[in-house]
Amino acid sequence: MDDGEIEATGALYRLDPDTGWQSMDTGYVITNGPVFSPDGNTLYHTDTLARTVFAFDLSANGKIMIK
Repeated sequence: MDDGEIEATGALYRLDPDTGWQSMDTGYVITNGPVFSPDGNTLYHTDTLARTVFAFDLSANGKIMIK
């Protein structure tokens, strides 16, 4: 996230079981979240500046599926 809250430099990362990081999505200014649906099939993530909540379907191995 951009500490100046201007540039869309924020990203959504995944921490893998082997403790490696993967960038899953980019382009956020003020990142907040994430939270999972009760059934664990959806990840919700927000960009506060854009006033937008994003919902990502999750695959069986926990990776987000971007359409």
